Amino acid sequence: MSELLPLNDNNLSKEKLVKPITLAYFFIGIIELIAEFNKDITLIMFSKPLLMPLLIALYICLSKKINTLFIVALLFVWGANIFFIFDTYTYLLIATSFFIVHRFLIIITVFKVLKFPGYFPLLIGCIP
Repeated sequence: MSELLPLNDNNLSKEKLVKPITLAYFFIGIIELIAEFNKDITLIMFSKPLLMPLLIALYICLSKKINTLFIVALLFVWGANIFFIFDTYTYLLIATSFFIVHRFLIIITVFKVLKFPGYFPLLIGCIP
């Protein structure tokens, strides 16, 4: 592992954080599942906002090259998830707007990262 990453304090501290962040993410994810199943709004309001920051932290720890546009997209979906907790029309509208921005940023990220394969695979992908 030390051959892939230069051995410095920053990489060592990131490697030490991966396991606790992963465990916290799955633990809170299980709590979120139970809360959603039981429709426990208080527990949902506690657990749901914690998931995306943990996922962002895990991405930062594990990525060799950090894509800031991807992190911004994750922050928008985080905002959408928080607003989707509430059942009012205004919050639903805000959450949907955040989610649309998130999707747009993800599409931009995919087009930046991947080479365009041509129109034939695009056409095949569009067939239902």
